Amino acid sequence: MIFRNIFLKLVIGTCFLRTLSTAASIPRGRSIVYRKRDFGTQVSTKTKPSVRSLTSSEVHSVRKRDDEKWFKQLEVFWIDYDPTRRWEWCKGYGQPVFGKDLTSKLIERVSFSEKGSNNKGIFVLQTDYTVGSGENVRTYPKQTVIAKLINHRLEARAACEVWALNHFGLLIEAGRITAEVDDTFGVIVMHKQSGKPLHDVEEWNTAPVDQKRAVVQDLRVQVQDLIYRWIQKKGVVHADFDPDNVLVDIARNKETNAIRLEHFAIVDFGSPGVWLRRKVPSEQTFVS
Repeated sequence: MIFRNIFLKLVIGTCFLRTLSTAASIPRGRSIVYRKRDFGTQVSTKTKPSVRSLTSSEVHSVRKRDDEKWFKQLEVFWIDYDPTRRWEWCKGYGQPVFGKDLTSKLIERVSFSEKGSNNKGIFVLQTDYTVGSGENVRTYPKQTVIAKLINHRLEARAACEVWALNHFGLLIEAGRITAEVDDTFGVIVMHKQSGKPLHDVEEWNTAPVDQKRAVVQDLRVQVQDLIYRWIQKKGVVHADFDPDNVLVDIARNKETNAIRLEHFAIVDFGSPGVWLRRKVPSEQTFVS
């Protein structure tokens, strides 16, 4: 299945093992179709709310060149996808989800990242974020919230991301914000996910090759297992294999100096990443 090939090429070959002699030296275990969550669903030995959606320009250029191949991976019997519609086939496409004015709630924001061609920037907040009113009011600590501004021309597609985040319980709210000389953009407010892309983690970058391989193999197996559980229980599959879309925390043993994967999260639910499944494939079909 192309899922595996794209994931290994972009996540393993392009980023995770850029310091290794060759990606082919990684132990080949099970393939991967991965699981995701709001800006990430989190799997961890510790509990932390969060989310994050970043896409490297390097990978975006790869995706554009391989656009036909990328969409081809979706043409399997168990994914609800129509190749004649492509972008418009995702759940929630074109829904009116950006009508609420959130400008006053997002004035004190700080740029977090400008990566990604599908947005106008990702921001963290300088104040806590409150939704609802009266007995239904809820306040989210500022360090657990992230806001993503949406390009005008992509709002119909971005509605799919709002649906996906809400489906996984990761959406705080969506609306509009006035910024940049009275221009107005859609905005998605979500939980901020902890961790960094593996290639940005110092503990991994400075570890011996054999320890890097072990961490990558552990990550591949866990991500694959999570995605399959999502297909079974959540009814969706995430197919956006981008190196920056898998965030990790790496722990180092002070006595042995060995590293291990402590936590990981799959992030960025933007279109065309998340699709409904028609049926649950067998595990053999999934990994083949």
